[in-house]
Amino acid sequence: MDQQTGHDWAAIQSAYEAGQISVGAICQKHAMSKTVLYAAVHEGGWIMRTAGAPVQRQALITRLFKVLDRQINQMETTMTKTGDREVSLLGNLAKTLEKLIEIEDRERKVRKTPQNSREMAELRSRITQRIDRISKQ
Repeated sequence: MDQQTGHDWAAIQSAYEAGQISVGAICQKHAMSKTVLYAAVHEGGWIMRTAGAPVQRQALITRLFKVLDRQINQMETTMTKTGDREVSLLGNLAKTLEKLIEIEDRERKVRKTPQNSREMAELRSRITQRIDRISKQ
């Protein structure tokens, strides 16, 4: 128990690191603000809480494909000439696409769902066609 603040920092740290109750509940239980708690976390080097549920691999792969799709879309609308910078960016996008396809193929071997497979195949096809079209400009 901290005599200056009256807080039981060991109990607070334990509750925080365990992650079983919300930060708000910890603050309410120990009559402190979130600012005070986060300052103690930072200053004390406490173990950070995990942010929610574990990431679903297929959802992450889908999101990465969509990000790549947006990047290509942006390039199509803003690119006026094909210089070294643009060629380098296209090369990086193509490598990213190859890696995503590899990851997706490995994931597909583990778990294959018709809806995800169809969506991913369509998205992959569109991205590949768009990269080809941009690189030929």
